[in-house]
Amino acid sequence: RRHTRYPLVTGVQTCALPIFGSYTAGTLTVAKAQLAVSADDKAKTYGDADPGLSYTVNTGQLKYSDTAGVVSGVNLATATGAAATAGTHAITATGGTAANYDVMLTPGTLTVAKAQLAVTADDKAKTYGDADPSLSYTVNTSQLKYTDTAGVVSGVNLATATGAAATAGTHAVTASGGSAANYDLVLADGTLTVAKAQLQVSADNKSK
Repeated sequence: RRHTRYPLVTGVQTCALPIFGSYTAGTLTVAKAQLAVSADDKAKTYGDADPGLSYTVNTGQLKYSDTAGVVSGVNLATATGAAATAGTHAITATGGTAANYDVMLTPGTLTVAKAQLAVTADDKAKTYGDADPSLSYTVNTSQLKYTDTAGVVSGVNLATATGAAATAGTHAVTASGGSAANYDLVLADGTLTVAKAQLQVSADNKSK
C-alpha cells in the first residue's frame, strides 16, 4: 500500500484529505463587559455660575489597551440657574455607548451652598422722653440673586432701649434671628441715638 505524505504546518490550514462524515461550524459568543460610568459630584454657591458637568469612567474595568475614550454619548443634567436652590440636586446620567461594553451609569450630586446676605438694623434717633421710634432693617439688595427681592427675608428680631431706659446717649439696636431661603443672613446691629431733652429752669420772682 502506498501512503501519501503531507507536510506539517502551523496555524489554520485547509487540507485535501478525504473527509468522512460531516461537521458543523460552532459559534464563539462574546458578551459585553460591564463598564461603570459615574457622573462627577459638583458644588457651587447659590447664584454663582453653574459648574460644567463631567463623568468618570472606571478605568480599572477597561480591557486590553482600551481607554476611557471608548465611551461616548453620555448625557448629563442637573438643576441650573435659579432652580439650583440651596441643598442637593441629582446629576443624572443617561445614554452613552462603548464598543464591547455595557455602560453602567451612576448619578452624581450637585451641592448648592447658601449665599450670604447682609441685613443691617437701621440707625434711629430720638429725644429723651419722646416716643420710641419704630425699628427697621435694611437688606443689602446688591447681594440678592436672580429675581429675588428683600421680601425673601423674614423673622428678624430687632430690639433696643425703650422708654425711661432710653437715656441720653447711644444704645445698640440689635438684630437677631431671621431666615431667607437660599441665603445665610449676616446680621449687623444699628445705633439708637438719644438726644437730651430741653429742660427750662426759671428763677422764681421774689419780693421783699
